[in-house]
Amino acid sequence: MAAIEVRNLVVSYGEKMAVAGLDLSCSKGEILCLLGPNGAGKTTTMRAIFGLTELDHGHVGWNGGAVGPRQRRRFGYMPEERGLYP
Repeated sequence: MAAIEVRNLVVSYGEKMAVAGLDLSCSKGEILCLLGPNGAGKTTTMRAIFGLTELDHGHVGWNGGAVGPRQRRRFGYMPEERGLYP
């Protein structure tokens, strides 16, 4: 069973499709790295996992269940730029 599981993730900003049907999983003890050029959807994917952006479609799961506010409080995220707080 994957500790984190993303299925058919779709996120768009207006007409711009940022993530189109992404599937990924990472089991406990594994390290997952998202690599790609600017605009590939890496930050959008992370923001979707952490609940910082709304999903158009898809599912984010944690330890076999849905991810909610309680689970997200235990997640850590360190973006390159500090864009989370005013």
